[in-house]
Amino acid sequence: MSLALLMLTSQWRLLPHALEHHASTPAAVNLHVQQRSAPLTCSPTRPRSKRVAAALMLQSEPRQSTAAAPVLARLAVTGATIGPLVDAIHNQALLSYDVAPIHVGPIHTSAAIPFLLALTYSLLGGIFPALLEKVAPQVGLPLFSPLLGRAPLASAFAAIGSTVIIVKASELLLLAHVPSTLATAALYALCALQWAAIDTTPLAALLALAVSIVGPLAELPFMSFGLWHYLASVQDYWPLSSIGLDATTGPCWSGLARITAPCYFAVCTDAIVLGKYFASTLAR
Repeated sequence: MSLALLMLTSQWRLLPHALEHHASTPAAVNLHVQQRSAPLTCSPTRPRSKRVAAALMLQSEPRQSTAAAPVLARLAVTGATIGPLVDAIHNQALLSYDVAPIHVGPIHTSAAIPFLLALTYSLLGGIFPALLEKVAPQVGLPLFSPLLGRAPLASAFAAIGSTVIIVKASELLLLAHVPSTLATAALYALCALQWAAIDTTPLAALLALAVSIVGPLAELPFMSFGLWHYLASVQDYWPLSSIGLDATTGPCWSGLARITAPCYFAVCTDAIVLGKYFASTLAR
């Protein structure tokens, strides 16, 4: 047994020299180089969807919050200047201003409108989208690529132009005495096309739809103070009829026009796209 232990000890002492000799052989060197130079491979992954890829691209772009003061200031200026001009397109066929009216050729508006639209554009294009994205970030991701592309400046011009078209269409439908239900449906179809062309986010669709419902109702307090009233020929919606303010017993300020609902949708989409444009330019 002592002889076996002696042989084992001698072999153990020779083991480091054997390993050193093996590592210096060409085959061992080549194997070592191949192991070091072998590329790392990953298991195949599922390709990203177009929506996820677009979302990642949008998130990587520098962007300031639409609720930032500089963005709100630009939205307010836009609402106070361009807003009244767009609003005046259908006013002749729709309503009459009773406080500080302004009549310049085909433009019928009021001195109070620039201030109201400055606040409106700031809320619709700045404050509300920022709040919604903070609560549910996913609603700000596009469902598909807009028909007109993603260029911010082109989208901003398209937003204003499409809103002008929709508001003008409402005037033409009123003058043609198209039934309000049919006219409203046609305008909502144009609004859907506007959304698909320049935005495509659930945020814009949901917010614009909500504004198209709540917006006309928000006019009632101003109308009750006598700022304006809708023409009797277009009044077809009395939201306060449950408390006796209807077509026969209510004052003129209690009657609204259903055709204004899709116009609110278009203006809201317009403000949202403009807010994104201003935020993108300030982030550069």
